[in-house]
Parts: sequence; structure tokens; C-alpha cells
Amino acid sequence: SEDWGETPVGFVVLRPGADPLAELAGRLGWGVLSVIGFILTYAICYNIWASFAYPFYLQELAYTKEEVAFASKVFGIFMTMAGISLGGYLFVRLGRFPTILMGAVLPPLGNFLYADLAEGGRWIDAFSHLLRLDLLAGWFGSDERMVRLLLAICYENVVTGLALTAFVAYVSSIVSKQYGAIQYALLGSLVSLIGTLGRGWTGEAFDQFGYATVFRWTAMTALVSTVFVLPFYLFTGPLFVGEVTPSIALAMLTLGALGSGIAYVFYYRVIADAGSAIANTVTYITPLVAVFLGVLVLGETLYWYEPVGAAVVILGAAISQGYFARKKEAT
Repeated sequence: SEDWGETPVGFVVLRPGADPLAELAGRLGWGVLSVIGFILTYAICYNIWASFAYPFYLQELAYTKEEVAFASKVFGIFMTMAGISLGGYLFVRLGRFPTILMGAVLPPLGNFLYADLAEGGRWIDAFSHLLRLDLLAGWFGSDERMVRLLLAICYENVVTGLALTAFVAYVSSIVSKQYGAIQYALLGSLVSLIGTLGRGWTGEAFDQFGYATVFRWTAMTALVSTVFVLPFYLFTGPLFVGEVTPSIALAMLTLGALGSGIAYVFYYRVIADAGSAIANTVTYITPLVAVFLGVLVLGETLYWYEPVGAAVVILGAAISQGYFARKKEAT
């Protein structure tokens, strides 16, 4: 047993948190830097402007709340579920890194669609007319303007669903069984870090340069994320290629319906009831859920600092949303 009387306090405090990181770095070596770079840049293109989607739809493009609600909360949810299922299928058929590479390259192209949408949708209209989607929309009492929004959201949600599946599968494959929940929580929280920190700049850029220009700028982040993904594919090639059995297909559909569909329904309900600012704090809770499931499902050890960290996260979220200030005003 350890002699706690002679053990430095800093060692006791830091070791439980440092061990998972040390294990990951020891197993991956210098490759851990590429992994972190990949995770930090993988989702910048949409994380950095996602919170401005509704102002863009409602204020810049002047869609009604009913039109945006149908496009994002109904149609968009099904497209995300389709993207997640497609990502699972490609992961099995093509392999890990080809799917991850597509997840890095395809979502930024959606930013060019939104740039076209901001400038009137000339190219989207041409595509819609080519496939006669404008005529189909007319049969349902809709118009070209609504078709533009649906096509942009369709592409964005399908490819981001695909990218999400590839990301979850990749991170799940590199964490260890011993520290799975902690490592997944840490790496998973990094994916939105740069995008979150850059939203202040993005808002100012939208005001100064316009939506179309900023959408094109953010699409360029594909170059950065691809730099981190491409070496993995070149050196390892496709991995985990196999047959798509009925059980695998069912698992992919379940992942799309439960892992995204139902979650989006609750997420948009929170937006409707409490507003987008409070709804965005759900990202702070993701590591807490990962640690909880790690203890419950995987039998991982719950260290003392994890409940303390959870309390700090919840307290910080409450303070950032002015919960205590509102209670003080009420009293």
C-alpha cells in the first residue's frame, strides 16, 4: 500500500487525471499530436458558425419561423439520421480512414452551398431545376425559395452526420479499455473547442464582410483538417473493411434514430422552451455523461476528482447563463 503521509499532495491530486493522458501518449507516441490536431480541426467548418444559423435563416434570408422549423427540426433531423446511417455503412464497407477523410472534406463544401444561398441561390436553383425538384415542390404547394433552404440543409446535415459517425468510431477505436470514458470525454470535448472560441470573431466577421464571404473563408478549414487525416490514410490504408450484415445495418439505423434523431428532438425542444444560449450548454455535459456511462457500463473506477469536476462544470454553466442572477432579482 502507498504511504499517503509521504506522498506529495500534488501527486495525489494530479495522478488520477494524468494517468489516462500518459497512457494515451505512451501508446500512440508522437502520433498523439496528430490525433489532437485532427480532433481540434475536424469540425471547425460548421462548429464555428452553427450558432448563427437561425439569425442567418430568419434575419438575413427572411424565412418565416414555420419554414425554418420544418426545414431544420423535421426535414433536417431525418437528413442527419440518414447521414449517420450512411457513415456507419461507409465505415464498414470502405474502412476507417477513407470515411474519416470524407468526413473532413465533404462538410466544408456545404459552406459553399450556404454562400450561394446567401447570394440568392443561383447554383442551387440550377441544380434544383436540373433534377426537376422545383416542379416537385410546386406539386406540394412550395416554391423555389423553400427548395433552396431544404437542399442546403439536406447536404449539410447528411455530411455532418456522416462526419460525426466517423469521428465517434475513430475516437472509440483509440481509447483504452482501462481509461475509456475519461479519454473519450477529453478527446470528445476538444472537437468543438476551436469552433467555440472562434464564434466571437465569426460574429464580427459576419457583420463586417457578410455571410457569403465568411462561409467561403470557413470552408478553407478543410485544408487544415485534411492535412491531419491524409497521413493516416496514406500509411495505413483502409481498415476494418467487412460485410454489411443485417445486424450491422440494424445497428447503423439504431445509431441514427436513437443517437441523433431523438437527441435532436429534445435539443430543439430545449431551444424552443429556453432559448439557444441555454441549449448550447448541453455540450458542457457531454464529458459528464461519458464518465457516468463508463462507470455504469464499463465498470471503470470513479475517482474523487470526477464528481468535483462535474459540480464545477454544472456550476459554471449555471453562472454563464445567469441562473443565480435571475434568482437574486426574483428575491
